[in-house]
Amino acid sequence: MSNRLRLVRRPTEVRSLSIAEEENVQGTCEAAKESLVSESTARGNPLCIVASIRNLAHIESAYGTATALTVRHVVCRRARDFCTRESGIMTRSGEQIVVLIDRAVPEDLANAHAVCSDHSIVDAVVAALGDAPVFTSMGLIRAAIGASIPTCDGTPFDPEKEASAEMRMGTRKGRTRYARDMEIAGELLGAMERDEWCFRYEKVCSATGTESVSYWEALLCRTGDGVPVSVGKWIPALERLGLVSRLDRWVVTTVIDTLRAHPGMSLGCNVSIQSAALGGWRSTVIETLPGNLRSRHGSSSS
Repeated sequence: MSNRLRLVRRPTEVRSLSIAEEENVQGTCEAAKESLVSESTARGNPLCIVASIRNLAHIESAYGTATALTVRHVVCRRARDFCTRESGIMTRSGEQIVVLIDRAVPEDLANAHAVCSDHSIVDAVVAALGDAPVFTSMGLIRAAIGASIPTCDGTPFDPEKEASAEMRMGTRKGRTRYARDMEIAGELLGAMERDEWCFRYEKVCSATGTESVSYWEALLCRTGDGVPVSVGKWIPALERLGLVSRLDRWVVTTVIDTLRAHPGMSLGCNVSIQSAALGGWRSTVIETLPGNLRSRHGSSSS
């Protein structure tokens, strides 16, 4: 991989693309691909990732257009910074962010799918664009980022179809609760960023009624005041905002790390239905899990 940085600079003002610009985005993406590939034909196709702010319409409804524009501007700036670090380029199609990474995707279709099934680069994009809060005049706002690899063989695709239904739907219903949910998310995710999360373990015995412990259930707690307190009652707020995947990633990663440090343990944890539906992330976790992890899918709010 080349170490040369490749970055397309865009105007700093935040604006919506015109219909003509949106219709031409496919040509922009194809031209960008040609620019990346032309330097070294041996590299194959660049890796294309389409990201979107899934809760942008909800942010606009709850906080106003100015706040939504601020969030979009900051997320786009993060995408440019990510491309600087990863030797890639980015462009926008309406509310979609198209990222092209200078990473070889083989021309052979079978090998190309093997590269594109590596979900780590998608996780890296989601983390780079959405993990940190956005500072606005209305307070801290959390952007729910969705990302996917739409194609592995260089075929044309419609970025608009890659956007989530949540991002396209706008509603003014429940905006007061949405703002409150955002405050809860800020408190809960802020505690994670301050390393105030921990587990409380409860034993799960065999269904036969014996006293033998089948495994230990890892229940997420917060320790801001030094005493572990379950965070279960606050998790529905993250689910409504589309931000619960950050919590699930932390839980699963920490459980796996604990199992690696203590191979003789048997642990279980809950993952939200939203995260369980993320095929790429779920497949990566299943491949990573040690054999002694007892996994079961359910609500994260235990």
